[in-house]
Amino acid sequence: MGRTSEEPESESPVSQGSKTKLRFQNSSVRPGENTSEQTGALRGKFSELGKHGSKLDRAIDTVLAGGVKECVFLPSGRKVITVVGRLGDEFIDPEKPYCSCSNFFFRVLGGREETCYHLMSYRIAAETGKLDTVKFSDEEYGSYLAATIRDVFEVIRKSVS
Repeated sequence: MGRTSEEPESESPVSQGSKTKLRFQNSSVRPGENTSEQTGALRGKFSELGKHGSKLDRAIDTVLAGGVKECVFLPSGRKVITVVGRLGDEFIDPEKPYCSCSNFFFRVLGGREETCYHLMSYRIAAETGKLDTVKFSDEEYGSYLAATIRDVFEVIRKSVS
């Protein structure tokens, strides 16, 4: 699996401010700064996703920047998966599949597109071991979800402005 921290985060998600995720914390690469070798290797490995055009490029940038976060709450093992998007963090459930982004709501659920780049990012990160796993204690679950929901609403507000 991806990188993990051995102990639950000591700082509460709420105390991290309105942005709950540790944006690109464990990455020295930022979106748009990927090496052509890394990008080319992932494009080759996921060539079947090439039909999605620029979405694949965004997904690869997100993965290489460490933008796919799997938050694990201990000891229960509950998981919340988010992907850093252009406007903020998006909540995803790859098993449904579901994404909180407006593209998923309007285009994917509307039948005009197959997927969004957030779900594509998760697939690439999961299959290449690039999931950024962050551990929290179960006591932080409620405040984490509340902060995550605030972030999702902020993204929605930005996308309709």
